[in-house]
Amino acid sequence: MIFEQFRKVLKAFSPANAQHEALVAIDFKKEDERSALMQMCFSVFANWPVVFVFLIFFINPLRYQFSVHRFFESDGKLLTSFYSENFFLGFIIFLFLQSVVRSEILWLSVVGWLISNGDIHVLISVGAVSGLFFASTRRNLKFIPSLKNQIRKLWIYFSVLQLISFFVAAVLNYYLYFSFKNLGYFNLTMNVNRYEFFIVATFINHFILLIVTSLWGHIYSQRTIDPSDWKSSYSTAQILSKLSLGSRFKFQLKKITQEKLNEKSKFKDIRGIPDRLIQLSTQETEYLTSAQTYLE
Repeated sequence: MIFEQFRKVLKAFSPANAQHEALVAIDFKKEDERSALMQMCFSVFANWPVVFVFLIFFINPLRYQFSVHRFFESDGKLLTSFYSENFFLGFIIFLFLQSVVRSEILWLSVVGWLISNGDIHVLISVGAVSGLFFASTRRNLKFIPSLKNQIRKLWIYFSVLQLISFFVAAVLNYYLYFSFKNLGYFNLTMNVNRYEFFIVATFINHFILLIVTSLWGHIYSQRTIDPSDWKSSYSTAQILSKLSLGSRFKFQLKKITQEKLNEKSKFKDIRGIPDRLIQLSTQETEYLTSAQTYLE
């Protein structure tokens, strides 16, 4: 089971894609909750291509030969900004870029290229990584008001842990930078050890998120649910258009939605059903109809 979920994450090429598909899979009962939680918690591995990108930049024989700052040598103020010890400059710029074009792999590669060529200050690159992670976390937090019942609780836990992981990693990387700086780790030249520290900072962000969410996922999956605690499902139907979902997943979800609607139509003909169950069924039918409309 664990290898199957790991394979799905690797094929996602986007942590958001892996997280959102797992969220919908739980809500629509496409998969059992434990399996989907694994996919959600392992979502950081969807960024695996950056490992090879970073390695290529590291062994690049033409490193420093195509520096971007050569095009801005006449603009002293801009160059000063590139090399300023400014965590929040990188944070704000890449928070905005990730919000516009949602691709962590793309922007991590861009930052890696810039720092590997010595085009930006190492602290700006660290801030950029934090900005990318915060952009993804902020996006997930926005979905909470539209969700209902158990799936809402699950997403609150996951999103809040994402936020805590981001904050811990940002503070830790900031502290490590100044600690290494005081030890003379960056004193030799403008370039030495900068790229290596950026890679470490990126790893720390991924590692903390992985550990925190995995521990929570393991504990959360062990809880017991009272069968008599009837709650409506499928509220993720309200945000399908805002989620990052693959085309294959949408196709499978369309079939599941139609099957669920067929079951609901048969449910109406059964007599002696408690009013509460009828209300829940009506609510779920509305959600499923909304999902079907989007998926068509």
